[in-house]
Amino acid sequence: MQSGTTNEQRQQASSEPSWQIRPYQPGDERDLCALFGRVFGRSITETHWRWKLKTLPSPIENVWLAVSEEQPIFQYSAMPVRYKLPGGEQTVMISVDIMGDPDFRRRGLLTGMAGFTYERWSEEGVPFTFGLPNEQ
Repeated sequence: MQSGTTNEQRQQASSEPSWQIRPYQPGDERDLCALFGRVFGRSITETHWRWKLKTLPSPIENVWLAVSEEQPIFQYSAMPVRYKLPGGEQTVMISVDIMGDPDFRRRGLLTGMAGFTYERWSEEGVPFTFGLPNEQ
């Protein structure tokens, strides 16, 4: 006999995310570079990470993380660029280095992070985001 927990309660508990979304914070680079190595199989330096994602001015946060017990497990990021539209120049986002810890796959991170991030950027006036996905 089970200890008072129904199948529905167990299923609901297991489907609740064990991660939270937060914006990038200075100092996250070390953990994000380690994550990059695990995901892409090659290293990236903190200097390279900052150059790629934090050099260009952005009116809004361009790097969002999913963390589990304060450890970054997913990065949803983009490079802000100026783009000429019929109404004038605006900041748009080029998605780059979207990555999730292999130990946390199949938990809804990509779907959750993409929806959350696109909604934030849209609320702040970013007209569109584009990127070129890879085989991973």
